[in-house]
Amino acid sequence: MSDKINQEITTEKEPAKKAKFFERIGITMEPKGQKAEIVPPSISDSAETPTKLSIKKEKKPKESKKTDLFIRLAQENMELFHTPNDESFASIKINGHCENILVDSKRCRKFLMRLYYKETGGYPGGQILKDTMDFLSAKALFDSPELELHLRYAEHEGAIYIDLGNDAWNQVCITKDGWAVIESKDSPVKFKRTQGMKAMPIPSRKGKIGDLRQFLNIENESDWVLIVAWLIGAMKPTGPYPILMIQGEQGTAKSTTAKLLKDLVDSSVVPSQSLPRSEHDLAIAASNSWLNSYDNLSEMPNHLSDAFCRIATGGGLRTRTLFTDDDEMLFNPVRPQIFNGIADIATRPDLADRALTICLMPIPKEKRISEMQLMEEWELLKAGIFGALCNALSVALAKNKNISFKWLPRMADFAIWASAAESSFGWKEGTFMREYENNRHRLIDIAIEADPVALAVIDMIERENIYQWSGKASDLLEVLKSQVGEQVARLKTWPKQPNLLSNKLRRCATFLRERDISIEWTKSGDRIITITKTAHTVQTAHYEQADDLQDEVI
Repeated sequence: MSDKINQEITTEKEPAKKAKFFERIGITMEPKGQKAEIVPPSISDSAETPTKLSIKKEKKPKESKKTDLFIRLAQENMELFHTPNDESFASIKINGHCENILVDSKRCRKFLMRLYYKETGGYPGGQILKDTMDFLSAKALFDSPELELHLRYAEHEGAIYIDLGNDAWNQVCITKDGWAVIESKDSPVKFKRTQGMKAMPIPSRKGKIGDLRQFLNIENESDWVLIVAWLIGAMKPTGPYPILMIQGEQGTAKSTTAKLLKDLVDSSVVPSQSLPRSEHDLAIAASNSWLNSYDNLSEMPNHLSDAFCRIATGGGLRTRTLFTDDDEMLFNPVRPQIFNGIADIATRPDLADRALTICLMPIPKEKRISEMQLMEEWELLKAGIFGALCNALSVALAKNKNISFKWLPRMADFAIWASAAESSFGWKEGTFMREYENNRHRLIDIAIEADPVALAVIDMIERENIYQWSGKASDLLEVLKSQVGEQVARLKTWPKQPNLLSNKLRRCATFLRERDISIEWTKSGDRIITITKTAHTVQTAHYEQADDLQDEVI
């Protein structure tokens, strides 16, 4: 080896190149006069050989010591926990506030690198960083407490907490006695942040809900009541949530209305989106955003209609985790939603039964303004409108348990919540329930008109002036088919088999009951269907109907 080294050195012509060569192989040269005597490290311990060179020994900790140091730093600066879905999270203190981050995330990786650099002034290395993150993830999952992590809205011990989404991680704490802006370190609940979340304003006590109306293209009081009630419902941490459907022809500000409402409830860099392709995509979107707004809808596929119903009132989705055989991903988000489109969207009875529909009129040319001017005015008043909504939430918390009805309407929890808040807007008692029931009856009419089977059943009962029909599904299919004619019977929406007819009848049974037509099935035997014309009854709410809205609002 010595001969090889000396041979390489002798080929070097310049001293600078020699020095670089020595440095590359880890040997320091000690010149003797104008010559250097080279002694390889392997023979430097010989007593007869004069040692003129020494080997540099790098003073670096071993890999295991680096990992131990890294783990110690992480545990000293992170509060580990896991969610009910077995996701590993950590609470970290940074820049004077507390954040909750996913352990297996880029932000956590960068936070750990920052810790190590501040302690050692160096970089830990990719493998050490990976080992540390794997350890922290396992410790959070198996040796740390299970805590619920919320998105934008949370409820704890009778109070509502809203994550403002700003850099300081401020929250709004709302109780029955009022509201206040607090720091995350003083809050009993933990929030997570997702990509696309945008900061909401610090609420102001100087605004009123009436300031919102000038930004909305609505002319009648009914639509105004429903929109405000929907906002209060959408800011409640727990569902169910009615789907707000904004309809109107071109030039009615449907998209702008949806954009402003989302900005109040769940501000985002993506204010609207198109329909998802699958239930899986819908579940992911609902898990990552409190409020999703779907723009310019022309039709609603049946499978997505059912999925949107589950998002509105509750109902989970199980799907296999990618690249695994037996691991599952569970989704159970219950979220408020906005649809907007030109045509009637809620044509299926189950979707219509969960909807609030607002019909917008065309904006006259002389009243149109640019979006830039609209948004400038909006930013000036948004904090005050948000503060007025916080006031209403506080009133709803105080009065929620005192609301009662003679009968419970569809989505009763929402109806009770909205009724509890109506006094904060200066409305007379019962105003919301009046408009809520009127809206539901309009949607029932729309759904029945879009369902050829429901129309055929109504026509059979009313035209033939019969009070009861009984028979098998196959017999009923023949009766209805002969009544509607071949043109209707060839439609895709018309059932071709008896079992499909039964499914159609079950979907429209609730709305047909509103038309005093009941449908019943025997539970055994030949599965006989009985259609009966019932006595006309009118249900009324416990509250007296309000004749007019109060002009003064707070």
